[in-house]
Amino acid sequence: MARFDYLCKNCEIVWEREAPVGKAPKRTKCPKKCGKFGNRYYGNQDLFVNWGSDKDFQTVRSRNAKYARDGMDKQEADKFLNDSIERSGRQTNQGWQNYSRVTPNGEEFVKQGKAKKRTQEEFTDALNNAKQLTRDCYNNVRRDPGKLDFDKPQ
Repeated sequence: MARFDYLCKNCEIVWEREAPVGKAPKRTKCPKKCGKFGNRYYGNQDLFVNWGSDKDFQTVRSRNAKYARDGMDKQEADKFLNDSIERSGRQTNQGWQNYSRVTPNGEEFVKQGKAKKRTQEEFTDALNNAKQLTRDCYNNVRRDPGKLDFDKPQ
């Protein structure tokens, strides 16, 4: 069983759910009261390793091999479970605090001198240059750039 993260845009929370590898659902119901479905969230791909108090890789590897072979004793299993519950709760309560929404204000950047507003001629030149670069790339792979619709993303 693996842990997968899910995201509810309505409540702005992330939660974990265990599922077999390769069989995780794409959507699950939000654990908060909104009741909407949240999609899989690929932003947090941390690998959870039970380091415990040891920081030596060989010690941790041999301990994890022992757990895989013999299982954990009750005290270790309880600690592992409580750590997992606490980490999942912390992630759920944090929501999107780590990922605040940013809406750039172009006019403000221009006023501060951090950006330059293009003239219509500069905009047209940049657009034509991008189209030419795209044609060159397609020509390099022997595809017909004449069939490209530049109004759609490629």
